[in-house]
Amino acid sequence: MRKLFAAGIAVAAFVACQEKTSGDAGPSASASASSAPVASAEAPPEKPWFAGEWAGSYDAKHFLIDMKPKEGAQPAWKKDDGTLGSGKGKIALTIDDKGEISGSAEGPLGPMRASGQADKDSVSLRFQATPAKEQKDVFNGFAVLKRAGDKLAGSFKASSGDSKLVRQAKVELEKSAN
Repeated sequence: MRKLFAAGIAVAAFVACQEKTSGDAGPSASASASSAPVASAEAPPEKPWFAGEWAGSYDAKHFLIDMKPKEGAQPAWKKDDGTLGSGKGKIALTIDDKGEISGSAEGPLGPMRASGQADKDSVSLRFQATPAKEQKDVFNGFAVLKRAGDKLAGSFKASSGDSKLVRQAKVELEKSAN
């Protein structure tokens, strides 16, 4: 009987050995296989729509503030013939992946430094004059541009430092091919 028992144990051990080598990895092999690092084939995250270089133009025109003197109208507003600070200019912006904007504008409103922020579908900009010696009056302004397909479009408002000259402009910018 001992021989029969020993033969049974030998057969059981042989069968167990065969199962392990024939593809049944068993619990310990599958546990170690699942903890092995897996190579990732994921693409890097896509850049936001606004990230990159943008360039375009504005066309500044006279903006008449229609108020009565008792409401706070300035006499200079009526005297402004709209010639100074009117005309076509250029804007160039760089928007980083976080939506922070830096750039510049040049043209009839004088040289300006641009800064601002982009979000899901719009861009808010602030323009500050960088005075030049030949510039009689410098302007500061702001713009809100909306995403319009592959462009940014909106309006730009600017005034002289003393607010006696006020201008408005339509703006359109296109993204540079990167």
